[in-house]
Amino acid sequence: MNTVLRMIILGLLAAAATCFAGCNIVGPALVFADGPPTQDARFELEPERPTIVFIDDRLPRLGRRQLRNIIAESCQKALLERKAVVSMIDYRAGFAISDRETPGQPMDIVTIARTVGAQIVVFATVDGFSLSPDGATMTPSASLRVKVIDTGKESPRVWPAEAEGFPLNVTLNQRPTPLPRAPADVMRAENAFAEQVGAAVSKLFYEHETRESVGGR
Repeated sequence: MNTVLRMIILGLLAAAATCFAGCNIVGPALVFADGPPTQDARFELEPERPTIVFIDDRLPRLGRRQLRNIIAESCQKALLERKAVVSMIDYRAGFAISDRETPGQPMDIVTIARTVGAQIVVFATVDGFSLSPDGATMTPSASLRVKVIDTGKESPRVWPAEAEGFPLNVTLNQRPTPLPRAPADVMRAENAFAEQVGAAVSKLFYEHETRESVGGR
């Protein structure tokens, strides 16, 4: 190593030592200190109050009842894992009650919730669910309207302010691929997307990384 190169290296090391002793580290180091950007919860649930997830697909838009269950289970699981809720009424209890209703006598969600002992309802109405917009390319999308219901209040809807609910649009960040043709493959793809839809609903109620965020208003 020649003398000039040695002097340059020694100078850089000295400068680095001085900086570590008294400088504020900026630039890439901030990524490690602060982490990636996060999105706050749109609404914070009261963890201790008995809560149930209810997916409304009366229109219907999902095609298969199993998809309603998958969405609800995925949302319920995520809320418990992130401790957004610690007192959860299993989603199947609500569905069991609602399945008794007749076409001419639909049951309201407050009655369903009270019957199973739930005080809070994460209520989502499915407006759309599709693996493909054209029947050939697989680009899954779903649209829902989400509300939070408090069965103990005279006006039970506590979030959002808009009566129609919070509009939630779910898409996948992936390149379009050919839509599967075999019925079994289509079913697997629908089930997998339904899980992601349920997780997207749950993210409205706890802080999460923005790269995990989903479309809304």
